[in-house]
Amino acid sequence: MEKITYLIEGMLEKQLSLYESLELIILNDREYITKMDTGALWHSTDQKKQLALEIEQCSAGLVKFIKKKSSLPRNNKEKLSLLNHIEGVDIPGKDKAHLRQMIHTIDQVKQNLEQRSTENQRYLREYLAVIDDIFSSFRPKKQGPYTYSGQVLDGDENRKLIQAEV
Repeated sequence: MEKITYLIEGMLEKQLSLYESLELIILNDREYITKMDTGALWHSTDQKKQLALEIEQCSAGLVKFIKKKSSLPRNNKEKLSLLNHIEGVDIPGKDKAHLRQMIHTIDQVKQNLEQRSTENQRYLREYLAVIDDIFSSFRPKKQGPYTYSGQVLDGDENRKLIQAEV
């Protein structure tokens, strides 16, 4: 029984560390947005995708392991939470309480992540709106709407507000 508790605890700790790493990356995103560091934003996006994949794999492995050890019926049509599956595992109450606390900690980190992601999205939209306002003040009214690709909608290919050649 102690071995099962130790294994579940290790999986939960790994999952918690992955979520905390993701939270740190999301915290740094706002700084990258402010500095307009697109290279860092792309790198950050790659890291977030990789961490999301690792979290998904870790969660799936954890649920699969706990379901094997759980005494709850496997035919349930409803999706049981991780806490419900922990209750079905035959381990001492003290260990269950510790595992429950770890799951609650993970849930809190997930809520913080969701909140920070929402804040970052709102911040990015506001920041881009300011930049768009700046660009719109540079172009004459007769040029028409800006397409966010460095070109106005009306006119030929040569009428670009911003152009970068590689």
